[in-house]
Amino acid sequence: DEVIALLKRQSRSLEGEIASMIDDDPLWALLAQSWRSIKGVAGRTVARLHAQLPEIGTYSNKSIAKLVGVAPLANDSGTHKGKRRIRGGRAE
Repeated sequence: DEVIALLKRQSRSLEGEIASMIDDDPLWALLAQSWRSIKGVAGRTVARLHAQLPEIGTYSNKSIAKLVGVAPLANDSGTHKGKRRIRGGRAE
């Protein structure tokens, strides 16, 4: 029980320090305010986004989409131009 209580205190302390760091940076504070306007996004999500994607706010939306792997990119290679070919009932 003591170890769990200690870990909970440390967790709360770290969450407070992270929140202070975000609030102290003007860009991150503005971004955090924007993120929190989305339903279901709170402090932990904002902290994780800032930790894993510090480029948010400095790169373009298209660049961030590419970085996280959600950009719609053409599947081109050589003479293959973004189409899926079907052979024998299976897509290649």
